[in-house]
Amino acid sequence: MAVFDKLKNRNNDKLINECYEFIERLEYEHALKCLDRVLKLEPENIEILHNKGVVLKELGKLELKVQTTEYLNP
Repeated sequence: MAVFDKLKNRNNDKLINECYEFIERLEYEHALKCLDRVLKLEPENIEILHNKGVVLKELGKLELKVQTTEYLNP
């Protein structure tokens, strides 16, 4: 793995941890924005997609949650 890839993964891990901190503090709007940033970098990340669905449910945005779930189960 190239040095650039290692730095990229480290930065992604920091961003993911930041998302989880927002979720733990029940700051769902911030968490949603953060999760969307991660998904731009890692669109196939199932764990992040799942967490986005959970956050959308907590925000009462069930229609968007269904769309996210459909992406997981085509």
